[in-house]
Amino acid sequence: MSTSANLRTSLKRMTDDLAKLIVDTPIRRLNRSGGVIMVCPDYYWGDRNAQQVNAQMQLKRVFDGWLERLKISFKGAPDDIQHKLDEAECNFRIWVEFDNNWQLCPDRSENERRMRLKANAFDKILDILDAGKSNGIIIVPDTNAIIKEPDPVQYRTLAGANAFKFLLLPSVLSELDKLKNLHRNPDFRDKAEKVITRIKGWRKQGTLSVGVVVDQTIQVQALHNEPNMKSTLTWLDPNVLDDRIVASLLEIQASSPADRVILVTGDINLQNKADAAAIEHSEL
Repeated sequence: MSTSANLRTSLKRMTDDLAKLIVDTPIRRLNRSGGVIMVCPDYYWGDRNAQQVNAQMQLKRVFDGWLERLKISFKGAPDDIQHKLDEAECNFRIWVEFDNNWQLCPDRSENERRMRLKANAFDKILDILDAGKSNGIIIVPDTNAIIKEPDPVQYRTLAGANAFKFLLLPSVLSELDKLKNLHRNPDFRDKAEKVITRIKGWRKQGTLSVGVVVDQTIQVQALHNEPNMKSTLTWLDPNVLDDRIVASLLEIQASSPADRVILVTGDINLQNKADAAAIEHSEL
């Protein structure tokens, strides 16, 4: 699933959960008697039970995490797009937070409809990501995966296609160099050395940072830039290799939102972090 499709699916799930909460929550009318002029909506949310409050808390956390991923996808976008994104967030968050809401009315079904209209603003923003050119599938191995299987041809079954991009991260290349020199197991050092030799062989075929073609349909490319850890998910630690890999995957998704990006890893901790960042992963 592409990044934009994943974001859209998550948005629909959030909107459906919020709709149920809105329909179940009572609405009260403000009592304006007493001659006091109050500038506030005529209707407000009634009391919710503990279960409803808990559901709202969970929904808010999901929305905040989803919004972080969406904003990463639009990092560097023109100011008018950023303005639309900020406006969509403000209008939808009012419903998520159950704040004072000028659109609130006594008809719960109508409240659901109005909330869904605000969610549609995100759908229109996601249309921008869908409009980008799709190159298909991007396979990104971690260090252990590429040591286990350095031949991109062997990833075709995982990709489910003959043609795909095989992307090498700078953090993975750096770790390969360290393992080649410092790993205590000489057999493992030899494996790392063989992978590096293969990568240098690809470099002789052309500019690896641009991409070289392997077996007619596979494009092997090496990224040169480390991820910007100041503008990624807040819970990622720049000093942790797995976190930098996740941040790199998020930047790849942002630059190719219509593509399917697959992290190849057998590392259970990295798989767990990929799940938290909604990054598709697989293992050989």
